[in-house]
Amino acid sequence: NVLNVYAVVKTLCTTAGVSSVQVLVDGQPVRDRDNKPLGYISASDINLETEEYSSEMMEVTLYFADSNAKKLKPEKRTIKITDQQPVEQYLINELINGTESKELKSILSKKTVLVSADVDENICYLNFKANFLDDNSGTAEHEKLVIYSIVNSLTELNTISKVQFYMDGKRVDKFGSVSIKNHIGRNTGIINGEDKE
Repeated sequence: NVLNVYAVVKTLCTTAGVSSVQVLVDGQPVRDRDNKPLGYISASDINLETEEYSSEMMEVTLYFADSNAKKLKPEKRTIKITDQQPVEQYLINELINGTESKELKSILSKKTVLVSADVDENICYLNFKANFLDDNSGTAEHEKLVIYSIVNSLTELNTISKVQFYMDGKRVDKFGSVSIKNHIGRNTGIINGEDKE
């Protein structure tokens, strides 16, 4: 029964907005081997020695600001991804970690927190902590780079054509001067012309 509970928790915690799960049977919580109620469990609470994660190396294209912080330039890198979180989440985390090139500038604040990333019908739904708005704000030019750094990086994946932003699970109309109310598609005009294919 405990293993079944763990499987349910692992699955449900991949859903946006779900951080912990309690499983009841006939209205009573499932108990462990010591007859203690399991209560609420998060995915991070589960660490079975028998768990095996599949992983692979993947080449991705990320967009950071050029040296003048006026346009975006691509940076290719190879990252390790596992089946424990969506590839879209790995890409955003790489953007948060910043560029590896001395010729480019990181855009997203290190304080940025992505809660979840889900894809449905080629639209990627990103749910950030609300601090995204304050920690990444700046000039109108910078705010545009922030949004399209994310959108252009994600739309490099052939499974994504547009991106929808949420903050703490709620849709927000504006990020500074940039409208993020609706689905946002790729912007090739903001990419440094020398590197466009």
